[in-house]
Amino acid sequence: MKTKELATVKDTSLKKYNSLRFGLRSAATLLPWESLDEYEALRHELIDHHNPVGPTELHLVEEIGSVIWRKQRVLLAESSLYRKELASQVQHKSDNLVRSAVIGKAPAYLQLGNMTLAETVGPAEDRASLEAAEKGLERISKVLPKVQEAKDYATAKALLPPDLVDEYEVQWLGEEVETDEGGTYVYKEDIEGLTFFLEDTVVPRLHTQSTQHQYTQDIANQLRGQSFNPEKLELIGRYETHLDRKLERMLGMLLKMQEMRESVKI
Repeated sequence: MKTKELATVKDTSLKKYNSLRFGLRSAATLLPWESLDEYEALRHELIDHHNPVGPTELHLVEEIGSVIWRKQRVLLAESSLYRKELASQVQHKSDNLVRSAVIGKAPAYLQLGNMTLAETVGPAEDRASLEAAEKGLERISKVLPKVQEAKDYATAKALLPPDLVDEYEVQWLGEEVETDEGGTYVYKEDIEGLTFFLEDTVVPRLHTQSTQHQYTQDIANQLRGQSFNPEKLELIGRYETHLDRKLERMLGMLLKMQEMRESVKI
């Protein structure tokens, strides 16, 4: 006698969300994370406006509400796509593209400390940071000859801000770096090493910050332009077109039914 295999019980409670893409194409009108209260408010407003009579007209009104709700989701999907693409651009770009943004308007981004998008810096903060960078450049340019002429390492250190001295001694002492001539250089506790640190690291860094701040808006615009992804937006656009056509059909059917009902009364 053959034994029947026991059918495995599968949880299909989430099956209706299988078509979910960009949070758009779910078979359910209301997704789990969306507000039922807001959807019901929209539904009641449409019912009050169209004043449906009978189950057929009520169904058409509810279909219209479903389409309008999904069209709102389309706008969220577009903004989400832009944010994702912007984050991707920031993550994969490097500071050397700032020069391209300034000269050839090529894609680039602004990075200052933990801030990675140009719009995170307000106009007042941006001006303050620009002034700080330019003042830093001016101060280092004036003090650099004095550091080179100092008699010993301690005297040279005293000419610099404490934060730069700490950075040099904590991060750079003992480090071996490649020079432009193809050789190597080891940072030591001497005037030569301190001078090399200022010329090779501090001055270029301040100059880059100053340049970035001057062209913050250009850089931000390049980011926004490159984050425009027509292929992904086309998918969203097709779905939006489908919703527009459905809305037009449902609204047309509802108005036609109401006109017919009113004509029968007359």
